[in-house]
Parts: sequence; C-alpha cells; structure tokens
Amino acid sequence: MRLATAVVFVLMLTVHTPTRAAGETVIVANLSSNISEFSEHEIRAIFLGKITRLPNGKPITVFIQEDGAAHADILHKILNKTDAEFMNHWARRVYAGRSPPPLTLGSDAEVIAHVRQQDGGIGYVGKDAALGSSLKIIYTIR
Repeated sequence: MRLATAVVFVLMLTVHTPTRAAGETVIVANLSSNISEFSEHEIRAIFLGKITRLPNGKPITVFIQEDGAAHADILHKILNKTDAEFMNHWARRVYAGRSPPPLTLGSDAEVIAHVRQQDGGIGYVGKDAALGSSLKIIYTIR
C-alpha cells in the first residue's frame, strides 16, 4: 500500500510540476557593468571562463545554479553541454589555473542577490524573477 501511495505521489509531482517555457531564462548583470547586451557567443565564452573581464575592465564573477530549468536552458541552448561536461570543463580550467570556478547557488533569488552585490556579477535566472530585480537583462535565451 505504501508503495502504491508513493508511486501516485511521484506521478502527481511530475504531472503538476510547472515547467518554464522557452525563452523565459535571462542572463542578468550587475548595474555597474555598463553593458547593454551581449551576443550568444559572448555569453557562451563568459560561462565557459574564456571571457573574464567586462569591456570596462572589471573582472567578471559568474554565478550559476545547481539545477533547475534556467540551468538546463543555459547548458543545452547556449553551452551545448551536459551538466557533467560543464563541470568537467570547469574542473580542467581550475586545475590548469586558468580561472576560478563560477559560484554555484541554489535558486533565482540567490543568484539575483549575489549579482546585485558583486560588481561584474553575471548569472542566469527565470525572466519572471529578473523583472523588478534592479539588474540588467543582457541576454534572453530563446
């Protein structure tokens, strides 16, 4: 009986879990960044640690999420990597001393708070979370 109840509960979660529609993940930057937008190529380079400074010379601090729809969007639609490939990429960069890893956070709210506090901060969140967050939206993932 307990197994049947657990199975029904899991099925209910999968049926009623809202999913983020395409194009609802945005890349946000600290207001001090003085940038209006970046290209997809530049966003890819930032999240892979290949661009480490803003055009004004400030160092970039990258904030990522542990999982979720926004994380899946950036991995699949921008970076073309699985989570394991992304983590392996960063492990190699850190081991080689090329750049510090991105700071991994647990939610849109945490990313917004950290990007807001960090000059040169860049991260990704759901579009709804970014609205009214006093951050610049520099790219929308479609």
